[in-house]
Amino acid sequence: MAARAPPDPGNRRDRTLRMHRWTWLALFGLAGCTALPSPPAAVHTYLFSAPFPAPRRGPGPVLLITVPRAAAGYDRPGIAYRRSPTRLDYYAASEWADEPARLIEPLIIAAAEASGGFEAVVSAGNGLTAEIRLDIEIVRIEHELQSAPSQGRFTLRAQLVDLARGRVIGTQRFDASVPSRSDDAEGAVAAIDTALARVLEQVVAFCLKNTVGRAKRGDP
Repeated sequence: MAARAPPDPGNRRDRTLRMHRWTWLALFGLAGCTALPSPPAAVHTYLFSAPFPAPRRGPGPVLLITVPRAAAGYDRPGIAYRRSPTRLDYYAASEWADEPARLIEPLIIAAAEASGGFEAVVSAGNGLTAEIRLDIEIVRIEHELQSAPSQGRFTLRAQLVDLARGRVIGTQRFDASVPSRSDDAEGAVAAIDTALARVLEQVVAFCLKNTVGRAKRGDP
């Protein structure tokens, strides 16, 4: 009987190295699979529409519109919804293009300009002298889900100040609610957009009622 050749220690070492190599490759592959992050959800960004006609110059005073403010909870781009009186939540992966107060400023200016009741409508920092100042605060801008159908709600507080005389002309709160076509962010935006347009009409009417016909600065 032929003698069995002794095992080659070099072959044994090669086999062991190959096994270790495949083991590490498998472990790294598994680690790579588990470490890969899931792709982020697409964020839907929304604007207000509220189109208005071209500006018209009128006989009224120069109106200054200051930068609008917003109550706590509405001073962020998140689209707010409410299921209870004490809790405010925000839709995931959906938001306004900016803070709502910033978004409505050009819309208020456009609405006032289109009314034809003012000599000019200017924004803060414009450098022009104005007779009347309009201060705006968003009190509420949300999707109310407590009842069916749900409602898009927009509430705004407006204050007119006579700059020439240094006194408040009037302060009023305006509110509009519009039924939503769906209980989601898209339905909220459509309803709030319509509510905003209604409120802006009311604010412009308030300004015209309380300013048109007032004496300009320097008039006797």
